[in-house]
Amino acid sequence: MAKCCCLFMASPPNSVGQNAKMIGTAFFIDRNHLLTARHNLTDKHDRIVTRTASIATPGTPFVCYSEVLETETVISCHLIAEESQYDIDLLKTDGYRSRHWLSLDDGGLSVGDHATVIGYPCVRTDDWIMCHPGITDVIKARDVITKLLPTGHLSFSAGTIQTTDESKCIFEYDASTCPGLSGGSIVHSGKVIGTLLLLLTI
Repeated sequence: MAKCCCLFMASPPNSVGQNAKMIGTAFFIDRNHLLTARHNLTDKHDRIVTRTASIATPGTPFVCYSEVLETETVISCHLIAEESQYDIDLLKTDGYRSRHWLSLDDGGLSVGDHATVIGYPCVRTDDWIMCHPGITDVIKARDVITKLLPTGHLSFSAGTIQTTDESKCIFEYDASTCPGLSGGSIVHSGKVIGTLLLLLTI
């Protein structure tokens, strides 16, 4: 599964500096098509700001965010379809063909089923940490989060399905998530059952 997932990067037009990059996770669903979260390419008004992006080599164990475009091998891709209701973008690589991809599962889910989120955690700000209920010590919380989901490392976060709503094609789960995992695959029994759309509490 890890060899199907990759760091996703995009830069809005006229953007300057590392902080201007939009970063998330994407995953292959066939040789040259990927899925990611639509909000990885949108601005605060929910408008797509660029239709081109880059990905790191699928399955790379660690990516240094500050140097990725300068030192890592990147693969160009472009947006070919979007679905705003479910926050999904479909991308196509520009020439690259993956040897590994994930199958999509159209079967039903049950409460208690295991689910694993796969992706690349990025930097967590103090504001993001403090927005979680019960957090009073930022430094201690950051240490815990860094051990659980280390920045730039391809990570797996396991949990279980808590609720399902087949009429809306949505479900809730208790796996830990954080910025950077947006667009990452949620896997059950080796198949994708969804993409990470909303950041839940640690």
